[in-house]
Amino acid sequence: MSNIKELDKKIQRLTKKLIKEKKKENIVIATCAEFFSGVFVTSLVGYFLDYIFATGYIFLIVFMVAGFVVGFVNIYRLFQGEVLKKNE
Repeated sequence: MSNIKELDKKIQRLTKKLIKEKKKENIVIATCAEFFSGVFVTSLVGYFLDYIFATGYIFLIVFMVAGFVVGFVNIYRLFQGEVLKKNE
């Protein structure tokens, strides 16, 4: 009977460990998605504005820099949410 209880405790510990590792993987994927989606979308907007107004690469550069800023802000918000979840 005690072997079953010990086995059950080991299974619970391993399950908790796997859940924590899965959350870490999800955070990494979400971080990459937030950053690259911001840069990609703003770069496309800049490219199309350059195409419409025939301005070279001015809008592309401006909007790409804006995309980097948006990406970092999104990552900051993501990690702020994770910190708040841990503190609860």
